[in-house]
Amino acid sequence: MRGIAYILFAILFYIGFQATGQNLPSNAVGLRAGPGSGITFQHKLSNKTGVELIAATRYAGLSLTGLYEIHAQAFDVKNLNWYYGGGAHLGWYGRWPTGIYDRGRYYTGQGILGLDGIVGMEYIIQEIPIMFSLDWKPSFHLIGPFPLVFDEVAVSVRYTF
Repeated sequence: MRGIAYILFAILFYIGFQATGQNLPSNAVGLRAGPGSGITFQHKLSNKTGVELIAATRYAGLSLTGLYEIHAQAFDVKNLNWYYGGGAHLGWYGRWPTGIYDRGRYYTGQGILGLDGIVGMEYIIQEIPIMFSLDWKPSFHLIGPFPLVFDEVAVSVRYTF
């Protein structure tokens, strides 16, 4: 599984530097639905790059993630983009009285800090203006109960402006 993820990331990295810049909206804000659901905000830095901030809930806690992303047109389809990038997260898992049980340990109130990657596709309907995206955001906790989190696949719907 990790080998496939590395190959996919390498291909998307190559595509991102070979493709021409896209006409991305300046800002987009919306909802993210997946194992860690919440709100998402994207801001364009250039025709090919941007930043994304995600505030999400998971395991009865809250995390804040900041990502740097590179965007490139996918399959020569107008308004369909690949994107990939990386960043970091900070948060908290498990509020009292809810806790997390994993591998024989019971966690309550565990802080998290770690690194994230992201790879996905987005489609922008400029006439509405709405953006739909599907992405995979694996993460590595430097501090926290789970060292690796690979199940963060999410769908986002954003209003662009």
